[in-house]
Amino acid sequence: MQSPEVKIPEELLHFVWRSKLIDLNGLHTTNGHSVLILAFGHYNTNSGPDFLNGSIKLGTTTWYGQIEMHVNSSDWNKHNHNHDPAYDNVILHVVWNYDADIKRKDGTIIPTLCLKGLVNSKIIENYHSLAAAETWVSCQQQLPSLDLGFVPLWLSRLSVERIESKTAWFRDIWIASGKDWDQTFFVGLSAALGLRVNKDAFKRLAEVIPLSLLNKYSDNLHQLEALLFGGSGLLTNVKIDSDYTATLSKEFAFLKQKHQLATMSEVNWKFSKLRPVNFPTIRIAQLARLIYARPRLFSNILTARTIEEVVGYFDISIVDGYWHDHYTFKQEPSAKKAKTIGKTLKESLIINLIVPLLFLYGKELDDQRYCDTSLDLLESIKPESNAIINNWSDLGIKAQNAKESQALLQLKNNYCSHKQCFKCQIGYKIIT
Repeated sequence: MQSPEVKIPEELLHFVWRSKLIDLNGLHTTNGHSVLILAFGHYNTNSGPDFLNGSIKLGTTTWYGQIEMHVNSSDWNKHNHNHDPAYDNVILHVVWNYDADIKRKDGTIIPTLCLKGLVNSKIIENYHSLAAAETWVSCQQQLPSLDLGFVPLWLSRLSVERIESKTAWFRDIWIASGKDWDQTFFVGLSAALGLRVNKDAFKRLAEVIPLSLLNKYSDNLHQLEALLFGGSGLLTNVKIDSDYTATLSKEFAFLKQKHQLATMSEVNWKFSKLRPVNFPTIRIAQLARLIYARPRLFSNILTARTIEEVVGYFDISIVDGYWHDHYTFKQEPSAKKAKTIGKTLKESLIINLIVPLLFLYGKELDDQRYCDTSLDLLESIKPESNAIINNWSDLGIKAQNAKESQALLQLKNNYCSHKQCFKCQIGYKIIT
């Protein structure tokens, strides 16, 4: 039995209850009635009682309903559950410290089960060890002595979780576009080309100049560039010092009038601290060439069968014209250099654009093939290399492919950084 001074958070009570880590022999309520747990209930992450649809046998009577948990039984009233009808159907109050009887509105006492003494003290100690850790991840000291055979399966689950978290962004775009998959892909592609710095600006550009309009001019690269550069606002204050800028400005003026187009402001775009190849002007020029070369954007991805086909989709290179020796409209010509989409960016486009969008497509069409294809694509790419993945590797958990590196990012960012050890399979192994 733990001393009263040991602090027990409510989340630990939730953990031991849903993991069934209590001694179930000879249970009694605080007023002496025998109680048998028939169903622990379903953990409720929304408002209302902590566990739904539980079942207990109290004496000779079986009860069905909700189960609520608190550190102290008096917390029931402190949390104002006594005034909330959502708690009227609670059949069992599970607590760590029993310091008060809790009554229903009709005056009857809610059966209370006190967990103190029913939980292995080692579980409490292991929890506090993780909670107190100030290392990069809480389990850092325990990992070397842990059998990690279960980790690949855990990473597989986390990879799907990470994809699903990304699909929420794409689904909002899909709904806003009237469920147009090609426009959704176009917005996602544009945002991805903008990287973190210009992601929002590129997303806005794809909305101001939608794919349906660009498709009308998909056989004319110059008109595509005029629409995209003009819509971006980057043409607004351009010095007309070449045939290219002159005809581009003239073409956009015509198209803007014809289609009553809105334009962005050039202040939306960021150039500082970017490598020239990542300047938004270069990425817009590449985007125009992608549409010119691959007018059926998303449809082409759906028919791809190998990772080589998908990677090849982004084989776009600027080897002539204005952007062959320019990086912006405002700089003097530089040495001629092909502007390509590099391998790292291609893989990023697959990981952060194609995989989640294919997964969403499969879910919306109820066709598991596309979900499986998205996971296969991740497994076909080498693991990412960054500080988080490298730190995991130093701790003995090495990603074998991008599917696992994405899972490790999900683990660190959504579990470890928030001390969510209770929800992690590694944490579960250590605590129990």
